[in-house]
Amino acid sequence: IQQRPDRVFISSMTSSFAQIEPVSELLKQQLDVPVMVCGSHITSLPESLPESVDLGIVGEEEQTMAEFMKLWLKENKLDPMKYLKIPGLVYKNRGRFYKTQLRKPTANVDAIPIPKRSLFRKKVSPYLPPFVFTSRDATYLSRSSYNQPVKEKPRFHSVERVIEELTEIARYYERELIQYEQFQHFIPRISFAVLCDCNLLTYPTRLEKIARSIQSEGLHKKLNFVGIGNIHQINKDICLLMKEMSLTRLNLNIEAISARTHQEYEMLQTQYKLALEVCHRYGIETACFFQLGRRPNETRRDLARLYFFIRDNAHAFNSAAMG
Repeated sequence: IQQRPDRVFISSMTSSFAQIEPVSELLKQQLDVPVMVCGSHITSLPESLPESVDLGIVGEEEQTMAEFMKLWLKENKLDPMKYLKIPGLVYKNRGRFYKTQLRKPTANVDAIPIPKRSLFRKKVSPYLPPFVFTSRDATYLSRSSYNQPVKEKPRFHSVERVIEELTEIARYYERELIQYEQFQHFIPRISFAVLCDCNLLTYPTRLEKIARSIQSEGLHKKLNFVGIGNIHQINKDICLLMKEMSLTRLNLNIEAISARTHQEYEMLQTQYKLALEVCHRYGIETACFFQLGRRPNETRRDLARLYFFIRDNAHAFNSAAMG
């Protein structure tokens, strides 16, 4: 508010979406500027757009935001009739809800510019790691009211593009973190970069290329990494690659243990335990996210099995959440 922006974009997941309305109302009271929201929640549930928010951006934001900004700079005002020409927007006008044509995902994700983090007015903090999106998919469309079937495969940034962005982050954070005296003895290896890629472990060949490139550029000596994966993907070879690239923390998605027989249940439970053990053996911290309701045929027994697994194996992971 003190910086007096001309417009405000807010990105939000479901876990923080309840805060959008009071925050946007405050912005309207204090600044009277356009407020826009984007992120996974508004994409999945566009009709949930709060009354105090002018626009919602559905799907991938970059192109939609660029087209909106061109229109805004030309008109210098909000004109709902002009929004209809921009794909990927939802808004309310005179009590009615509108959504424009769904924007097609960007085919060549390397064409999306690397975020220019040096433009941030607030100095970087050791406690707020940069997020690096190394792939894109359109699974959100199957969950949205657009009811768009998902047919495409994940779209990956090239390994060269990933390394280019990580190199910029290492250089920028090393320079900026010098201001924190209490962290001097950690520099130049202090910052965590979060690799936002649910497919990171799905394709071991690509993971190996990224790990080798990180090593050859010396980035494993400057950055630690946080990754995302599914517990079914964990094995010794994957953990070796993660260790080589200094990926020291893994956010693990774990579904309820759904099994038709007791033998199958015992096999899955053993697989989960071994995955946690091999991560621990290679010094990789695990933050487990236990997913409920992922399968339509999930039963109370499945949930009970998951509960007992958490109870009996809480010592094997560093933190846990459920949703």
